[in-house]
Amino acid sequence: SQDHGKQAGSGPALCRRDPGLRRLHRRLQPPDRLGDRICSGQECINWSDFMKYFIISDTHFGHENIIRYCNRPFISVEQMDDILIKNWNSVVGKNDTVLHLGDVGLGNKNYIRDILTKLNGNKLLIRGNHDNWSDDFYRDAGFKYVSRFPIIWSDFYILSHLHE
Repeated sequence: SQDHGKQAGSGPALCRRDPGLRRLHRRLQPPDRLGDRICSGQECINWSDFMKYFIISDTHFGHENIIRYCNRPFISVEQMDDILIKNWNSVVGKNDTVLHLGDVGLGNKNYIRDILTKLNGNKLLIRGNHDNWSDDFYRDAGFKYVSRFPIIWSDFYILSHLHE
């Protein structure tokens, strides 16, 4: 019998057997918090080897009035955008995936395109009511996928950005 619980220098096992191992990489969160390793048969993987997934919406880059409308704690749109970019990149890695559920930004197209190219991650956009430029613009600005409609993600997540 193989010991799937041994990690060099790590003490007790941080893994578990899972016949659905191959599907785990598609989930947004690990199925439990048993540890950093997931094992199936003879194969073990590190959860941290997989990209992370993030969901965000309503960044409103370049939208000065959103500071007042939503009581955002910024003095100017430039300060807001700089801090949002810094915060985004402090948690999102280059290979992570970000699902943006709409209202990316308003204002000058070149300004918004410049901001989007500074953001880490593989970005997917489910367009919101303020995302009025063409799908091609958003793809050219760095989104790998653009949709005007809700999508089904990993067989159990339906993502959309709607206002009633």
